[in-house]
Amino acid sequence: CRIQTRTLTMSEEPTRKLAVLVHADIVGSTALVQLDETLAHQRMQDAFRRFSETISRHGGITREIRGDALVAEFSTASDAVAACAEFQISNAADNRNVAGDVHAVLRIGIAMGEVVIADNTVTGAGIVLAQRLEQLANPGGVCIQDAAYQKVPKRLPFTYRNLGEQQLKGFSDPIRVYALALESENTLS
Repeated sequence: CRIQTRTLTMSEEPTRKLAVLVHADIVGSTALVQLDETLAHQRMQDAFRRFSETISRHGGITREIRGDALVAEFSTASDAVAACAEFQISNAADNRNVAGDVHAVLRIGIAMGEVVIADNTVTGAGIVLAQRLEQLANPGGVCIQDAAYQKVPKRLPFTYRNLGEQQLKGFSDPIRVYALALESENTLS
């Protein structure tokens, strides 16, 4: 018996860079799928399509959509915050106009960090941090790491709540976290 092996090659060379990262997740996706698998899938994909369009309009790149999660990259924190705020407000309005119990409500985390990008995927501590921040956000909300928060010009019309230093899984030092104040938070969960 002869075993054949092949070397996996990537279509692009991995690059390391500092980026502003967004991790978004559908709140209660398992429960939504249990209510109506087909409708849940359609609504989640529609939300991610609309969010990807918003990300693109604000100069970002959607890097991955994995089931109930989306990963995006921005070059500036202000563009990331603007895109996330715009999407969360419009998504809340869209969900108010949808009948039934299957609503694609997102939680979003924004972090700045070094990552490796290859084949349109993002890995590294920066994306893990964005994911941990997303888990702190309220349904329909956005949490942002202090380092990214410090890069958003104060002249922009965003309001934040200081959530203090948070101990996040996988990170030895506490991270100061801010929640972007949005009307859309907790409207549907």
